[in-house]
Order: sequence, then structure tokens, then C-alpha cells
Amino acid sequence: MPYSQSKRYRPPRSSKEKRRSERRKALNSPSYLNDDTSNQWEAYPGEDILKDTDIDIYEYWSARELLDDPSAQFKFLGEIAAWTELADGSVQPYDPPEYRRPTPNLDLKKGQLREQPEDQGPDRDFKDEFAKQVAEYGTNPELLEDVDIVTTMPALRIFIAFVEGRLQDDMRSKGQHAKGGSEATRIDMIRVGRMPCAPKAISLSTTFTWSTNRFGMRSRDQKQRSFIPYLQAVVSNEKRPSAKEADDAEVVQPAHFRILKYEVGGLKIAVRARHYVIMPSVDNNAVDRPGMGVEVMASRPLNAGMLWDAKLRMRYAEMLFADTGMICRGIVVASHLADIQEVTRNDLELDRPRLWEETEDMLGRIVGFMRRVKEVAESPGSQNRPIWLQYANAEFRLISPAYPDDIEELFMDPTEENLAELRTLGYAD
Repeated sequence: MPYSQSKRYRPPRSSKEKRRSERRKALNSPSYLNDDTSNQWEAYPGEDILKDTDIDIYEYWSARELLDDPSAQFKFLGEIAAWTELADGSVQPYDPPEYRRPTPNLDLKKGQLREQPEDQGPDRDFKDEFAKQVAEYGTNPELLEDVDIVTTMPALRIFIAFVEGRLQDDMRSKGQHAKGGSEATRIDMIRVGRMPCAPKAISLSTTFTWSTNRFGMRSRDQKQRSFIPYLQAVVSNEKRPSAKEADDAEVVQPAHFRILKYEVGGLKIAVRARHYVIMPSVDNNAVDRPGMGVEVMASRPLNAGMLWDAKLRMRYAEMLFADTGMICRGIVVASHLADIQEVTRNDLELDRPRLWEETEDMLGRIVGFMRRVKEVAESPGSQNRPIWLQYANAEFRLISPAYPDDIEELFMDPTEENLAELRTLGYAD
């Protein structure tokens, strides 16, 4: 057979095909940190990709703008509140179980791994919920007096992924960016509000649950099956599904919440974190302080070494904000627990000597982004208005809905009478 007819033969491309290929590569660039052509407003200078006639945009930021921000030191300042939420939804004082190492060759069952719900929603107000949790289960509520930012771990995971470019790559791969003349999807991810219990702070609560499965083949309402819920029940000595139950039986474990205070780069942050199990008291000398959480994970043998991949500094930053002392990673082979990886924060620092330095650089970008949001949110033009952090086309934008002229006149003259009328109409923050 002539070589020109074989499967490996590829005819030479014309100059038109080469130009088309180069343009496609520019539009689909995977990096949003160093590639200046990734912004679609630059790729289509003569077109209005996003028609934002229904919102007011105060400011917008890309991840590239944060690259020159200085690194930030991380310091733990204390615990503000702690409580336990049972499987039936009831709340009781903080009572987490201690971690117990599972036995090898244990038979595991898959359970439904539910996504953590949004912090803010139609039937859920983060401001009132947070104030009630601090009032009823506060251990040191006075620590909120000088806090600058009040947020949660799901919101911080979005910020970590944004400054590292992982959020942009994931959204681009799911077709949420502008491409080929189509408009980009506008997603209101974070609600920016004010906290009466923390007068100097702004709140950053999620209105969107971001995960790698969102917009993918699995719908949001369809539950993801995983060995993690069953493994959480094993290490915490909680109730496990019986042998008669199906493999996709849902295992709902009690969740244990803490509100923690940190100082990162001069910015004081209060974070609400969730754990299912804490470090055993006999291993307190292996972690920074007693009562640190344990993150339970499950993996295949093929991915056993991926704990130390390029995303390690992202995992380490999440461990810092959630006050996680150890990662328990079960290696599962055909529903059998073949091995257990138990890695503390000190172990990660020894394995990767530059990990702490790399994490401080990333923390500096996160703090720089939150400081920019706080500065614009506290400006006179955005006072008393409901504002969101909206993701659109690899950028975060601080936006507010565009209101009718009579409502805008009330916002322009923020007297007590006008603000009371806005609250009655449901417009004021």
C-alpha cells in the first residue's frame, strides 16, 4: 500500500487551515494566568460579547492582576463558635468523634456523596444563620469585633481555584466562556453582604455550588456515588449501612462545624468550616494544636501518588483555612480497602520543602483579591445595595441589579426613611 493511502499519512495543510488552527488555539488557551490572548474581549474587539444591560458593574478582576501581590503570612487566632449538626437536621453542642484507623482489607459500600448546599438561598439567609450560630454556640464571640471578612470554606475553595486558574480551566472545558461569537454564561457565585454581629466586616457567602461535576454529564440533582461516606462512618465509628441495604444507600453522618479566626497578610478572616472527625488525642503532638480535623478521601491505586501533584498547594491552603491536621486517604481496589494514606501537614512540609513558600504566595493573591472586593463593597456607590461577585468569561465582577429610576433615586439619597422604604420593597441589603 502506498504511504499516502496509509492511516498514518496526513496531507499537508493549506495556509487557510493553518490560520484557522492558530486562531482556535488562541481561543482555547488553557492558561488564564500568563496568556494575554485568553480574554475574549481582546479576541473579539469589535463585538459586544456580554450584553450587561440588566446589571451595574462596579469593578472586575482577572487572575493575572493578582500575580504581583506580595506573599502573606498565616496565623491562627482562635475559635469563635462550634456546634454539631445531626443527621436529622437538629443541632447540639460540639461533640465530634476522634479518628480511628480502619482495618485493612475492609469491604466498603458506595454511598451518596452530596454537595454542600449554598450558604445563601431563597429559603436560607447567611447573615441571620451566622448570627444565630454565634449567639447560641459561641465559644469566643468577642473575636468577631475586629474581623474584616466573614466567609465559608466553599467560598474559599472558589477563590483558591480562581487565583490558581483551575476554576477558569474547568469553566472553559464546560463551555461556559465566550467562544465563536456566543455569549459567556454569567454565574452569580458569591453574595457580598454586611454582618451586624461583625460591624467592620463584609460577608462572602456562596450562592452557587462549584464542583468539577457541575455542568458536566452528571446533573446537580443526581447524587454522586462514592466510598467516602462509608469510610467516614468507619473512621468515626458511626452507624454503617447493613449488608441488606443496596450499594447506593445514603449514609448521612453528623457534621461538626467550627467558626475559626485567622490573620492572613494583615486581613482578619472568620471562616466557617465543617469536619466529620477530629484528630485522636494521643496524636496531639503530631499536629499544631488539639482538636484539628481529619479530611477523609478515597482513591484508586492508579491515583495513589496524585496527592503530591501540582494541586498540592491548593490542598494545603484548604487544610490551613479548615484547620485540618491530617488527610486520611483510602486506596480502594474492587470495593476493598487495600491501603491507607495518613499524611499530616508536617509530613507534607517535609515531603515538599518549598510547599510553605508556594502556599504563602497563593495566600497573598487570595488576600489581595478579598481586599479589593472589600474596598469596592465599602465605597459610597455600593452602600446599602445588594451586590454579588459574578463569574463571567474568566473574570470576577462585582455587580448589582439595575433598578428602575424611582428605586435608583432612593438609593442616591440613603436617608433612614428611604432605606426603610427600600427594605419594605425588598431592595435594600
